Amino acid sequence: MFVWDLILALILGAVLTAVFAFGFRRRGSGASVLLFFLLVFLGTWAASLWIGPVGPTLLGLYWLPPLMVGLVIALLLLVLLAVFILIGYLLV
Repeated sequence: MFVWDLILALILGAVLTAVFAFGFRRRGSGASVLLFFLLVFLGTWAASLWIGPVGPTLLGLYWLPPLMVGLVIALLLLVLLAVFILIGYLLV
């Protein structure tokens, strides 16, 4: 189960990173996209390990809690980026 949770977190992290990187047309450095991926990946992995089984299963894995936590983390990171750009700490 541990390995499948890790693989699910990798897939969800990659998909969410691709959606937010290409969907919002952010042209940042590769390091910022990698940091975004790592934060979303680790958050989804932690959610799959800590949150109890809720929702539908896919190949025996509960995929809804990691997906919701990944979306929340991704949205919080986008808000944080927007605030940093607004107050001038980050020039993109």
